[in-house]
Amino acid sequence: MPQPEEALELLSVHLRWYIEDSDAEGAEDLADRSFVEKLVRTATSSLEGFAPAQSRELISFWQNNPDHWKWAVDDFYSRQAVSDLPDIVRRFLRLSPALVGRIPSAEVSTYLREATRCFLHGFFQGSIALSRAALEAGINEHLAVQLGTVPRVDLIDKLRHVERSGVLNPQLGNDAHVVRKLGGAVLHKSPGTENAAYDALVKTRTVLTKLYQR
Repeated sequence: MPQPEEALELLSVHLRWYIEDSDAEGAEDLADRSFVEKLVRTATSSLEGFAPAQSRELISFWQNNPDHWKWAVDDFYSRQAVSDLPDIVRRFLRLSPALVGRIPSAEVSTYLREATRCFLHGFFQGSIALSRAALEAGINEHLAVQLGTVPRVDLIDKLRHVERSGVLNPQLGNDAHVVRKLGGAVLHKSPGTENAAYDALVKTRTVLTKLYQR
């Protein structure tokens, strides 16, 4: 476990210092940079999600000044990435390896990898939805091997079939249903939290590890 003084050697800390020193050197431009940052936030919101229709003129301004726009966006996301690094590392260190006897299909692996990366980067709704997708893809693959086909039923019925077969013990079966419910909630009810995303991801990894243990 790194001691406080050793933590200062982290690259993320040096990057943050570099940005702070750069800002200090151009302190007289701080107000201008803050104003530009607000303009960038408004413009990027229209691309990441939604922005007021009144933003049309601002977006046209950036489109007419592509070099300035590229610089502003690079500056904005570079600062955001460095700011996010401590939380990304913190979340990563909460996870344990998923060690299996046989590697799942590309579909299962992709869903789980992207669910994990969404969790690390703070996209908790996406992480929960992808955890559920990874779980169902793994269950489908297991049923295809066991039955020769994937039943055209809901995930809850697929899980019940796997539970009855004895592949998942009661605890793992409960974990799988928790992931199913969290996935349904984030898609149909309300956004998920970091703890919910962590719970869904860990339980998904645990169930899949069991399905692919040999």
